[in-house]
Amino acid sequence: MIEKVNWDSDFFGYNVGKLNVYSVDDYNNFLKENKNEYKLIYLFSKTELKLENQNIKKVDNKLTFIKVIENQNIENVNNSIKELTINSDNFESILELAYLSGIYSRFKLDNNFKNEEFKKLYKVWITNSNQKKIIVKCQNESILGFVLYSIDKDKAIIELISVSENTQGQGIASELIHEIEKIGQKNNCKSIEVVTQGNNLPAINLYKKNNFNLFNSVLIYHYWNT
Repeated sequence: MIEKVNWDSDFFGYNVGKLNVYSVDDYNNFLKENKNEYKLIYLFSKTELKLENQNIKKVDNKLTFIKVIENQNIENVNNSIKELTINSDNFESILELAYLSGIYSRFKLDNNFKNEEFKKLYKVWITNSNQKKIIVKCQNESILGFVLYSIDKDKAIIELISVSENTQGQGIASELIHEIEKIGQKNNCKSIEVVTQGNNLPAINLYKKNNFNLFNSVLIYHYWNT
């Protein structure tokens, strides 16, 4: 049964639904179902769906990576990495890095989004980070990279991570991940979790390099009622 996604519906200005597809029957029933109530429906499936309907497009393979936090010397301070409070002076720099982190986002790659929904979504992600915190890698007052993270019980969650284009490949992202490990250890977390897209090979390689293991994989499809 299709479930309305209230936040997305309010944000995009039209009804958005979602359906977890567990079987062929689920998918066949969806194809027959009246979907006029929705303009957009997200389909989540562990297996490939047959795309016989031109309104359905595969847009992502959502990968969840997990790393167990090991004991380390949390007194070893990296003075170039610090916690940041967003203000008018640094907001645009953080926002541009956030956009850069989302270049493989389904909200950017799906051409049916025509009103810069991707940028609006990532801007909200940054500005409405009430229970989230940001750490940055700085050099001469310039922000080279950042992590938006949260703590959920015994788990540290990397919400967004990004490094400026001209400093990529210098190990900054790994430095930031290492700092999240220390933060997680201080907060008695057992693991770090991060989600990325299946076609984001640089991110996948980064997490594997830092000893993350693939925990879950879900295919995501968009159905547009055109």
